[in-house]
Amino acid sequence: MESMNNVAEKDGHWPYVLKRAVPVGCVTLSAGYAANRYLIRNYPNAAPRNVSMRTFMMIGSFLMGFITTTEVYSLKYERMVMNKINSIDESKLHKEIELPKTVTDEALEYVNNNRFKVFLGAWLASLAGAGYLVSRDKYMTTSQKVVQARMYAQGFTLLLIVGSAGLAMLDDKPKGNNHAFKDETWKTLINDDSGK
Repeated sequence: MESMNNVAEKDGHWPYVLKRAVPVGCVTLSAGYAANRYLIRNYPNAAPRNVSMRTFMMIGSFLMGFITTTEVYSLKYERMVMNKINSIDESKLHKEIELPKTVTDEALEYVNNNRFKVFLGAWLASLAGAGYLVSRDKYMTTSQKVVQARMYAQGFTLLLIVGSAGLAMLDDKPKGNNHAFKDETWKTLINDDSGK
């Protein structure tokens, strides 16, 4: 019975994820195509000149939306399955009493649960901040400002990638009993009964 449930959960994973990721990928593909057309029409000097770069711009936008959404909903599906398993295990075994979490633990849990939203927002904020910071310089040409802003944004992107990897490693560490202790009275009850 359990193996049939596992097979059903595995079979249900990709339909659940793809049903949500494909439409988002199509929307981001459309956005990439619209951005491409807008650049060609309004800024022909700044637009990608060759077909391979234009194709990369559209395919890249599709992949960004598709992969990000796939990861988000894959994690969400995994949490749903684990919550179902945990609720069954808790009803079978014994209660687990949770102690209050620290502010740091709550913040890390929030960032872990909303990883892509947080990092995408921080990346966009870094782009906007770098653009604003560089645009105030009167002595640089526009192309120099673009290169300078891109360098700042790339540095911040590197920091975000390292931070994301650190969070993933932190999430993979086995959880200690920092915030939970198990009610062990059932063991004493069994020992008392066996002693009679």
